[in-house]
Amino acid sequence: MIASFGIGTYAGWGFVFSPVTVLVAVGFSLIVGIVFGVWPASQAARLDPVVALRYE
Repeated sequence: MIASFGIGTYAGWGFVFSPVTVLVAVGFSLIVGIVFGVWPASQAARLDPVVALRYE
């Protein structure tokens, strides 16, 4: 937020803080983290280790 405020002030754009935008960004980041992190890891954990390593 400090960087955004500084850039906005320097460029003459102004600065508006919206808590809703922060909540949407955090929610989207959580969804991306779950879909691309936890879900593939849980599927990989179900594999037999010997079969999983043989693929490589």
